[in-house]
Amino acid sequence: MNRQQIEKKTAAVIERQLYQRGYATVEDSLILMGWLEEKYLTHWRKGQVPYLEKVCCTNLSKLSYFMKQYFAYAARKGYKLSLTKSYQSKTKKLLRFSKSGNASIERRYSTRIIASYKKKPPLDKINDKEALKK
Repeated sequence: MNRQQIEKKTAAVIERQLYQRGYATVEDSLILMGWLEEKYLTHWRKGQVPYLEKVCCTNLSKLSYFMKQYFAYAARKGYKLSLTKSYQSKTKKLLRFSKSGNASIERRYSTRIIASYKKKPPLDKINDKEALKK
């Protein structure tokens, strides 16, 4: 997947989540991008995986570009951002997203995009099936 495809698909997966439930998360976006399997997300949430990046099926360059596009798209559209902490299921220990554990990287992974519209737009305007296929 090249950078143009990443940019287009990132926008599509964000809009899809916003339409379906009013917010978008990095974890769910990675699943929709095809870079994270739900079973690995579950393992991470249970604390069986040390950090989320470890189970992503793409390289760090693409992951970094995706994160950049995730926030750029939210800024362009004027969506609100909300920091949400992720904790392990049983121990309530704070989950780690990145290998480095850098605070700014962790904060970006923990940030959700919140829909700013009152009414849902028509689904055909949101669901770019071509972008989701690539």
